[in-house]
Amino acid sequence: LADVVTITRLTYDSAAQTLLVIATSSAQPGVTLTANGFGQLKWNATRLRYQKEFTGVASAPAYVTVKSSGNGSATQNVPFP
Repeated sequence: LADVVTITRLTYDSAAQTLLVIATSSAQPGVTLTANGFGQLKWNATRLRYQKEFTGVASAPAYVTVKSSGNGSATQNVPFP
């Protein structure tokens, strides 16, 4: 049974060329979450979520898909919410 991945925030900063991705999983923290095309998210034990600010992102992606090592995935448009 796949875990349930929830994207809670996607923020693109055109000036800084950064993309912030924040997500959670129903199986956290025992799974690895990866933003497709960008890389692995880091577990934040204080805030109980996965997050990563990716740098060098030249233009905003239309959407981001986050996949889990537990086979779950979620996709949201940028920005979200």
